[in-house]
Amino acid sequence: MALLYEHPDTSIVELAKREGVAHPTISRIVAGLARSGLVERKPHSRDKRVSVVRLSTAGEQLYIEVAQRRVMLFRLIIAQLKPETVDELLAVAERFATGVENDLRSS
Repeated sequence: MALLYEHPDTSIVELAKREGVAHPTISRIVAGLARSGLVERKPHSRDKRVSVVRLSTAGEQLYIEVAQRRVMLFRLIIAQLKPETVDELLAVAERFATGVENDLRSS
């Protein structure tokens, strides 16, 4: 859902590629989300053979609610750590993010 929140109107093929799963797998996931009313499908604006997917209003609301809960939980956990542990975690997170960015640029 995060991918659709950040990139609405994404094709099934693009979703599968970005998520690193097979087309049938993402199709089943999207179908389940659609049955639950969390995503909507519509034809691509330029190529009617391709359908694009976006979060429904309910899907957006659920995504935001879950993201806010995740942030609150993260803050609660961080608040229990020593400042030097937080500093170490931030340093590791920065190295991780840099590594991911470098990998994305090289692929």
